[in-house]
Amino acid sequence: MKKMMTNMKTLVALLMAGAAVTSCSSDNEMDSLKAPAGKTYTMTVQATKGGDATTRALADGGDGTLTATWATTENVYVKKVDTWATGTLQPQADGATATLKGTLSGVTFAADDVLTLQFPKSGVFTYAGQKGTLADIAENFDYATATVTVKSVSGGDIIPEAATTTFQHQQAIVKFTLQDKGNSNAAISPSALTINDGTSDIVTLTSIPAETYTTNGAGVLYVALPAVSSKPITLTATVGSDTYSLTTSSAKSFANGNFYRVTAKMTKQAAAPAGAEAVDLGLSVKWANMNVGAEMESDYGDYFAWGETTGYTGSDTSHSFDWASYKWDAGSDKNANNYKFSKYLPTTVPYYWAGNGDTPDGKTTLDPEDDAATANWGGSWRMPTFEELVELFATKNNTTDYTWEWTTVDGHNGWRITSNKSGTSGNSIFLPAAGLREGTSSSGQGSYGYYWSSTLYEDHPARAWYLYLLSFATNCYFEDRYYGFSVRPVQPNN
Repeated sequence: MKKMMTNMKTLVALLMAGAAVTSCSSDNEMDSLKAPAGKTYTMTVQATKGGDATTRALADGGDGTLTATWATTENVYVKKVDTWATGTLQPQADGATATLKGTLSGVTFAADDVLTLQFPKSGVFTYAGQKGTLADIAENFDYATATVTVKSVSGGDIIPEAATTTFQHQQAIVKFTLQDKGNSNAAISPSALTINDGTSDIVTLTSIPAETYTTNGAGVLYVALPAVSSKPITLTATVGSDTYSLTTSSAKSFANGNFYRVTAKMTKQAAAPAGAEAVDLGLSVKWANMNVGAEMESDYGDYFAWGETTGYTGSDTSHSFDWASYKWDAGSDKNANNYKFSKYLPTTVPYYWAGNGDTPDGKTTLDPEDDAATANWGGSWRMPTFEELVELFATKNNTTDYTWEWTTVDGHNGWRITSNKSGTSGNSIFLPAAGLREGTSSSGQGSYGYYWSSTLYEDHPARAWYLYLLSFATNCYFEDRYYGFSVRPVQPNN
């Protein structure tokens, strides 16, 4: 019995020893998955840059390309999956191709790891605050990444599978030459510039210093921007108290890694309508609370013809006046050849129609950035499109979210449109029945109203789409552009 007890003690001891050994072995295996404390790796790789716009030290070669070199002061960061290593790689010499070398820690590296090399480290690319020079882009707005696969790790040295890696840039660089289209294409040097891709502002330069134009030359800005694929581009520039704008007539693309040269002939815009405020009705745009020129014509607002360039001599003798982009002014000089030019709409429009205006004379495409009806009144004010008029008109049938009321405001008849939607409930606009003007005569005040859109009627470009309002009906239609209708501006709803 004593012997059995001894054997049992021995067995228990052996089991405990085995458990201890097993436990110790498990701990060792777990430790082997962790980077040893203070483990440091060395990495060396040759690096070059892809695309036209290579980085950091940038120089305009004048031949449509940028000349670029690495600088020894740069830092390239290394990431494995989602974890950044501590430490950076630095170019060992200046040049278009350079050896990147540095020490890394905080991450375990092994064969077949795929590493991301990047600058800047954050990966959150921002394009706000640019100064408009190549030096500023090189210092603060040049973003690029490269991928390296680890071949092996030997004695703490990370050996890449390929001896050389190519960085791909995550932005395009554009050299803008900005000109005043209405002033013999003279250079304009704005203090602020916004670039919009039709959806949002992709770049905003809010405080361009005067020294930028000393460095670049008058009207020249170098801008880094994210890739754009087949979108209309709108430029809005601030020069003193003036606003200039340009919207491209077709979709444009700017690819990452490429350098572009763009001459932008911009149109100077007049001030926003006096006293106008934007009203949010829960639609795609905000509508102004008043017609353009509401301080005139007994507060109905001014009339505007959706005009052309001067020189119309059509066979329709009743309308053989000058088809300029004029305002139907409230003064006494309303005769067939002396309509005052609008202070809101530009006077240069690239349309010349023959005969009665039905047939384009060598002009088959529409250029919205040139046309009078797409003029901005400073900032984000502009003419509504036909689609936006239809959207407003459609609210008349949405009696749950909107209320239309034929009423009288300050002695003027018209429609009040009120939103009942959550977030905009109670907001309203009043569209007075201002009538229209044809030739030297006006009519319909208090009975009906006509409101121009910025959209031409494609099948008959001498006409444009409009919204008309009567006490018993509303609709959208198209009409000859020489008629004087009301104008109600809009702003983006964002």
